[in-house]
Amino acid sequence: MNKLRSILLCYLALPYCAFADTNTDSNNNKGFFSSILSKIPYLSQDTGDKSEEKKTAIALIQKYSLAGDYKNAEHQLSEYKNKYGEDDQYLTEQARYFALTHQSARALDLIKPLLQKYPDNKTLVDIKNYALTHPASSAELTTPAVSAGSQSASYSKSVQFYQQAVQKDPNDKAAAIGLVRTQLLMGNYSDASASLEAYKNKFGEDDAYTTERARYYALQGDSQQALTLIEPLLQKDPANKTYLDIKNYAATHQRPAEGFNIQHIQLSPENAAAAEAMGEGDYNKAIKLYKDALKKDPADKSAAIGLVRAQLFKGKYKAAKKGLNHYKKQFGSDDQYLTEKARYYALTGQRSRALKIVNPLIEKDPSNKTLLDIKNYAETAKVAGPGKARVVSPIENATNLARKAQAKKTDPELFFNAAQAYSFAGDKHNAYAMINDALQLSPANVKYLKFKAAIASQLDYKTVAYCTYLRLYYAYPNDPEVHLGLARAAGRLGNLDESAYLYESYIGKYPNESQPWIEYAYIQSWRGNYRAAVYVLDQYRCHFAESQEYLVARARIVATADRPTESLAIINQLMPIIPDNYDLNYANTVALYYNNQPIEMFQSLAKVNQLAPGTQETQGLIDYVRTPYRSNIYLDGYHSYDTDTVKITRGTLGGQYFLSPVASLLGDISAESLSASIRSGLNPVEGGNSLELYGLNVGGNYRFNPHLLLQGLIGGQHASDGEGAFTYKGDAFVKVNDTLEFDIDLKRSFYDVSARAVSLGVKRNLNQLQVYWQPCIQCYVNLNTSYSTFSDSNTMKYLNIMPAVQVLSTQWFNLRLGVDGMWYGFSKQLNNGYYNPENYRYYSFVTDLYIKQSENIGYEFTIGLGTQKDETFVAYRKANDFAGKAYIGIYQDWYLVLSAAESTRGRAIGNNPSLSDYRAYAFDAMLMRRF
Repeated sequence: MNKLRSILLCYLALPYCAFADTNTDSNNNKGFFSSILSKIPYLSQDTGDKSEEKKTAIALIQKYSLAGDYKNAEHQLSEYKNKYGEDDQYLTEQARYFALTHQSARALDLIKPLLQKYPDNKTLVDIKNYALTHPASSAELTTPAVSAGSQSASYSKSVQFYQQAVQKDPNDKAAAIGLVRTQLLMGNYSDASASLEAYKNKFGEDDAYTTERARYYALQGDSQQALTLIEPLLQKDPANKTYLDIKNYAATHQRPAEGFNIQHIQLSPENAAAAEAMGEGDYNKAIKLYKDALKKDPADKSAAIGLVRAQLFKGKYKAAKKGLNHYKKQFGSDDQYLTEKARYYALTGQRSRALKIVNPLIEKDPSNKTLLDIKNYAETAKVAGPGKARVVSPIENATNLARKAQAKKTDPELFFNAAQAYSFAGDKHNAYAMINDALQLSPANVKYLKFKAAIASQLDYKTVAYCTYLRLYYAYPNDPEVHLGLARAAGRLGNLDESAYLYESYIGKYPNESQPWIEYAYIQSWRGNYRAAVYVLDQYRCHFAESQEYLVARARIVATADRPTESLAIINQLMPIIPDNYDLNYANTVALYYNNQPIEMFQSLAKVNQLAPGTQETQGLIDYVRTPYRSNIYLDGYHSYDTDTVKITRGTLGGQYFLSPVASLLGDISAESLSASIRSGLNPVEGGNSLELYGLNVGGNYRFNPHLLLQGLIGGQHASDGEGAFTYKGDAFVKVNDTLEFDIDLKRSFYDVSARAVSLGVKRNLNQLQVYWQPCIQCYVNLNTSYSTFSDSNTMKYLNIMPAVQVLSTQWFNLRLGVDGMWYGFSKQLNNGYYNPENYRYYSFVTDLYIKQSENIGYEFTIGLGTQKDETFVAYRKANDFAGKAYIGIYQDWYLVLSAAESTRGRAIGNNPSLSDYRAYAFDAMLMRRF
């Protein structure tokens, strides 16, 4: 059976795997142009097509740019320039490089002449827009150190080019404000202040000026001034991430007390620049900068361990050993110390000591690639022992092994050793290249294939990793490493149903491994199967107790399952301990969303975006929680008709404008046509077939706290026969707890079910209570009860109960089953154009199927098969309903909902049980534009 499934998996994977080695998923990386370049044919670096060398070279530049490997992108640009000159393709990619490395002025200098030649080129327009909107850093507020540590571009160069841009064009606002922001991120507050004044004198105190002035005060610790400036901006744009970041930073970084070193609040620029130098491989510079940081602040723990790491990578082992002893004495033997101690032993040839330290650390954190690299190096690196010639650095060792392998050319093991060494040295790209060379010589080697799959996963080459593990799984279905690797690769690729199956079978075979349980729970939650995800976590707790990893996973999963109280309790416990944990902050955002705390939610969302900006997961969260708080306008068109010849056509134009996350304005205007044949008796009483009804409503809503939101609308309706009505609608939305909510609804309007009812001036006063109860996760009980009074002295009592349970949740569809019971009756049976039985009863089985085409497109189909009866029926008769909806653009600016429904009701009245069925049809289209 396993082999049969493996064969099926292989066939299903052909669309992915056919080109796995030529498309290494670089477009899935964090680069902002990934969506654009996904439409450009990708050419691998390994292609031998000499007739398209330029195209290959450009594709290689794009690959490195999108992967964030700016050093190699810059190198490839230089190679292209030397070989082909500065043609338009080169200039485009050079501009892209400058934009992505936040050298906006340089990017704009290159883009402007290109746009004059190609004004409609979308890529050029996108580069220009990105450069204009990302002048010096990502949007979030950061300290100079954090920003410098995360950007590979030189801020000093950016300042120089912004200054040149302003000199060249004094009206260039983007360059002027970019200069301010870059100076702030560098910590050059006096220069930034002068640039702000120059901007103010030239362009006035616009929002950009006010934003950077607030940032200036926040970074200087003047919280009161920063908050005074940023609050009015937040009132205009409450979801603006930059504003929220500045507010949050100002609120949590008060001005230090007299004599207190501000470096305790902000990481030093030297420390952050050292991290940048480490990323570029400039270890001498990193050592100098870390030492400068420690001179300023001897208690800088990050600088102390960073200095040790830089010395180890440079090969200064005696100095590193001294630094380790100093760190231990001052900060203790924490995990950072033990990691660098193990690295020291590995690099100095003391393998047994290295393994003795690193193996327990790996048991605590089995997926930590740094620890795994140290272990691999200790086990495999060819290094000189103590007392011999100097011990080579990791990159030197890797380079030497690569040269040896390339010289011999026929020994795959040499290439494999070089791949391992490059991996340990942190050069995953060369590690990937070396393992591919090894596999060319020994294509079926299991050890090599496993290593390739692991490196591809680290490089985020999702398709390569998946197909490599799939190949291994087909050959070795009982290999636990391969089995788990395929489960993880399938999940990363988005094959969630397959991943869930693989995790379930793996845990069945190897139940004593803790990590796969947590991963399996996440996979189930991503499928939308929250009940199963919580069950897996409960099983984990029974097997392994409550670890920190378990608590983080539980906080996130129960939050997405709409159980915010439990989630927030865990979050409040863990946040002081691991404040920068991505999953915990993600959980906090979702929990606050479901707990009706939008202001706090947007603040938490800003933190999530700061921790992992631009990732697909973060963007998905932004779309999910922001969409309900986006101002919008909509146009809705409705048409229905039935076998009684009643036709209703209605058009509505409405909208919602958010004043803040807790307050909004509402309004709509409508025009409606109601008609029926004269023979039906449902036409206007004055004669003719139809009349029109017009309406206008205005109002708003306000959330007082997580438990109460009030909403009200007032307006009027006017019929074409001269009849008018004052209308209103008031709602009180009450959240009792995570499982119970109420909606108390009061409404007055024309009872517009037929032209006759409207022409008689029948108005309805509705008093309604709706109850939403979730007794368990993905179990629902909805109750609707109401009492209505009518202007023709009639009254109506109504009760509807719909219990349902979601029985199937997969990656692509959800299935919910339930029953529906409805009872209502009128006090009088009048001939006023509406159905008013004394005692109506309806019962049905309901099936609701949602099919997900993508995150932004879905289809819903509902079937209700039931029976009905009123006091005039001699027996129960069928009552069947069929409906379909299409949701297009669920989280996008333009949102379209199309729906159609058909209802059939059997009739058996008095002595005429063979009356033909009543049928009604309805169609609706709603188009919304969000802002």
